[in-house]
Amino acid sequence: MLTRLPLLLLLAAALARAQADGDGDVLTAHDGRGNIATAFNQFDGRTHSIQVNRLSAQGYNVWTDEHADGYDEKVYAAAMDTVGGIYLAGVRAVEREKTFLVLKYSENGALAWETTDTASNCTATSLGTDREGDVVAAGVCRSANYFPARVVKFNTNGAFMWAQEYDGGGRNYIRGFSVDYTGNISVTVETVFGNYRDGSYVTRTILYSPTGQQLEVR
Repeated sequence: MLTRLPLLLLLAAALARAQADGDGDVLTAHDGRGNIATAFNQFDGRTHSIQVNRLSAQGYNVWTDEHADGYDEKVYAAAMDTVGGIYLAGVRAVEREKTFLVLKYSENGALAWETTDTASNCTATSLGTDREGDVVAAGVCRSANYFPARVVKFNTNGAFMWAQEYDGGGRNYIRGFSVDYTGNISVTVETVFGNYRDGSYVTRTILYSPTGQQLEVR
């Protein structure tokens, strides 16, 4: 494992490898102390894996882990908490059934837990943590002609807490997401009616309380 690779070189190497493996997105996250996490999806033609790196505030690699458990998994969002824990969210596909996937790494690089949601045909695209150490994932689902935006909260140990769905009447896409200091969750949803290119659309922001109550739609 490399331990003193500068940040820019590490990110460049990660991007090159991610592009070579067919996925050009390198996820990054930061904590309040300047530490950095990166992650990207890999596929070698047979096996899916997720490479996770933890970097110091000076840009040197602290540890690297390759998460491969035999499932078809990808991550699309990353976050860090105030003590250096790393969270990743995306999708796990099993026999064409897709569910939210959330993973947590401890500061020292151990996989603390991984969990999936119960709703099928859903992919998580956004992620955040609150000051209690709980984690919130948001994404989109598809069930026949129903295309809701979904928000799921897990506690600090990965246990399910609650889930909410928002349906604006068409196909719903997450365009903005945040968890504020009080734990309130703001989700900006674009709802598209009819054809994606020619149809009309409307954008709304839904505010949820820390316990999952829908407080406001604006």
